[in-house]
Amino acid sequence: MEVKIGDKVYELEKPSGYKLLKAVGEDKDPADITRDLILLTVKEPKLTKKDVEEMDPETFFTLGAKINELIGEDLKKLEVLRKSSEK
Repeated sequence: MEVKIGDKVYELEKPSGYKLLKAVGEDKDPADITRDLILLTVKEPKLTKKDVEEMDPETFFTLGAKINELIGEDLKKLEVLRKSSEK
């Protein structure tokens, strides 16, 4: 999936289930989860942790929203898995 924000194009790739679970671990801060999901899914351009943490709000939140579109169904399945394991 390609996302254009301003004059930059970001290439997103859906992560594996294992990597997704690691990125959205329980008790993580929402900002850290979003940062980790951006680092995990954005394949081009290559981004560092510092790049993401200093990203302007429009880019950060737009990428976060597009990533949620990409992995939304997987996140729902993860929530079902977590709830079933609590029983």
